[in-house]
Amino acid sequence: MRAKIFGVFMLCMAASLSGGAAKAQQNAQGASQQQDAHPSLPPGAGRDTLVKVCSQCHAPENVIANRQDRQGWENTLTKMSDYGAVASDDQFSAILEYLVKNFSLAPGGPVNVNKATSAELQSGLKLTDKQADAVVAYREKNGDFKSLDDLKKVPELDPKQLDAEKSGIVF
Repeated sequence: MRAKIFGVFMLCMAASLSGGAAKAQQNAQGASQQQDAHPSLPPGAGRDTLVKVCSQCHAPENVIANRQDRQGWENTLTKMSDYGAVASDDQFSAILEYLVKNFSLAPGGPVNVNKATSAELQSGLKLTDKQADAVVAYREKNGDFKSLDDLKKVPELDPKQLDAEKSGIVF
């Protein structure tokens, strides 16, 4: 995955060197319009900054495709800065806190939805208590989940939210 992000970044840099800088300027000016174009990003402090800074070279969803711990996100931001991402220290800090809050690995790693308690589902997958209880009840009634599509059958769950959390889910 890192090689893929690096490849996308290098394409962006090549485009920038060949006249893509004007497009990057337009992207920065239209960041507020782009925010609505990224519904998989949950609202919160740092979201707008992530969209503005990361959209210069790639879709913000590329950044969040694989969850990482805090150190992993710090390393990624350092690498992007070394590659030429432009942001102030405060902006990078806001992005880091947003990523850690919304796209970190669960404390013990990915959540096994066939074994997790309601509390583990809440903390690991950012589910409400009602949603987590619904997952447990559905699992008890219908048996283990075999895929993300099975999990999406739980009526209380939002399929888009599950798609956003899929890298933190195991069966």
